[in-house]
Amino acid sequence: EAMGGKTGIQAIYEIIVNDAFVELPTEKGSVEVKSGATQLTTNEVLKLVPDHDNLKSFKIVIDPANAMGIPDFEDLFSYLNCEVTKMNFDLDGNFPAHEADPLKPENTADLQAKVIETKADFGIGLDGDADRIFIIDELGRRIPSPILYTILAHIEHEQNPGESLAY
Repeated sequence: EAMGGKTGIQAIYEIIVNDAFVELPTEKGSVEVKSGATQLTTNEVLKLVPDHDNLKSFKIVIDPANAMGIPDFEDLFSYLNCEVTKMNFDLDGNFPAHEADPLKPENTADLQAKVIETKADFGIGLDGDADRIFIIDELGRRIPSPILYTILAHIEHEQNPGESLAY
């Protein structure tokens, strides 16, 4: 579950401001590897493109900035007939290539250059937790978010006419 004001962030804030940290137990715990979240994300995205098996093959450059979008995009593009150039696909919380914030132009400069260099159809940049994507067009230009929202709203409306849009 994503953390937000009602799901944990406020509790963490209160612990910090009240210096209410607790001692960790000395006994060792265990690690349990769970899977499925990536597949759920992929399934939701693929619903937006119901005929994805017949989708034109695009040439795409993807830069998740060594962050959390790597597993989701690895899985998603295993279902799509696209030629993918991967940048910064080693999960590393130290973000060795650049900060995972594509809002800052300096963090998409390499992606923009790689789109032009490889003659890709477009590039995808991700923020650290992969809840926002940023698109670079074939000329290396950043596509403003309002344009992306409009495209997504149009797709949603075409697939679900008469329903409220959630964007």
